[in-house]
Amino acid sequence: MLTLLVMGGLFFFGSGFLIITMKAFRSSIAWGLSCLLLPPVIIPYMVTHPKESPKPVILMLVGTAFNVLA
Repeated sequence: MLTLLVMGGLFFFGSGFLIITMKAFRSSIAWGLSCLLLPPVIIPYMVTHPKESPKPVILMLVGTAFNVLA
């Protein structure tokens, strides 16, 4: 059970990270590289691009919640 929670959490978090990084690359190369190489840059990206970020961020939060529960 614990392993499933951890794996599910990693899957959800990784999916959200990948989606938001792809959206950042669609905005510009600079945003994409920044989000890919410096993950905390996702926070300013979310603030400056609010229409593009809710779903990936929710996925990342669900993944974090799964890992915290594990």
